[in-house]
Amino acid sequence: MTNAVRPPVTIVVARALNGVIGRNGTLPWRISADLRRFKALTMGSVMIMGRRTFDSLPGLLPGRRHIVLTRDQAWSAPGVEVAHSAR
Repeated sequence: MTNAVRPPVTIVVARALNGVIGRNGTLPWRISADLRRFKALTMGSVMIMGRRTFDSLPGLLPGRRHIVLTRDQAWSAPGVEVAHSAR
């Protein structure tokens, strides 16, 4: 058995002081510094997200692997890996 090195896990959460995390399928704010930080944190890594979060993106984000969690067995999108369980 080998001792595999596990990559770090980074959790990114965008939440307003009042608890709001989205509005009409988008972020309720647009802060350039936040978007640059998100890109820096996620570039070259795996992003795991729900289907609604994926749908809110402008498309596949370059340089990242996309895994989408959904209960919809028929859902798919080009370039996306689909998972129906977090297990």
